[in-house]
Amino acid sequence: MNILLVVLKTALITLLLAFALNSCVSLFLPKSAKERLSVNKKITNEEVIFLNLKPYDTLTDIGAQSGFINAHYSIIIDNLYFNLLDTDEKALNKKNVNNNFKSIHKIYNNHNHYNYNITINTTEKLPLPNNSCSKVLCRKTIHEFTNQDEMIAEIRRILKPDGELFIIETVPTKPNQIDSICKFNLLSADSIVTLFSNHNFEMKKMKVSENNALNLLCFKKQG
Repeated sequence: MNILLVVLKTALITLLLAFALNSCVSLFLPKSAKERLSVNKKITNEEVIFLNLKPYDTLTDIGAQSGFINAHYSIIIDNLYFNLLDTDEKALNKKNVNNNFKSIHKIYNNHNHYNYNITINTTEKLPLPNNSCSKVLCRKTIHEFTNQDEMIAEIRRILKPDGELFIIETVPTKPNQIDSICKFNLLSADSIVTLFSNHNFEMKKMKVSENNALNLLCFKKQG
């Protein structure tokens, strides 16, 4: 009987310790890491509000890379479904996306449900049906389009008549500023509005992020 009690007590203590470690993972992170988590969640919250994401929404992300930002969205809103598209199979693949979603949910001790589909597109074509997407996101992607007119036409084709297109781009701090990663020119908010107006899109709303780093724009298609 005594041995049984000892075993039960040991098991209980182990479970309690595991729960505490899992629940309080951020407490054991360096201050800078905890601050980064806090900043990331604040930025994510702001974007989720702008995107007007709700449970059971489907978000089509063009240029999703490895799904990192989508994983962050999924800890804010439960039961999101993601159509993830990119031209780079080395970035967008099941292993990378799965690792990102699992690690983000573990870091934030989050148990929201999510699902996703992975599609590799070309620089000119999006392999999705006509009028099939309610919410389309291009996050830090538009300025990288090598076939800009073709891709915007494709976005227009897949967007539902009442659908919304969301553009999130880095705010340039000087004229003709080059993106330090992709080496393409960054686009100002005015140039993005002009670009999409020329392709029969109408702007619904626009804002600059609280940290002044991102332009957030929402469009609907005309006609």
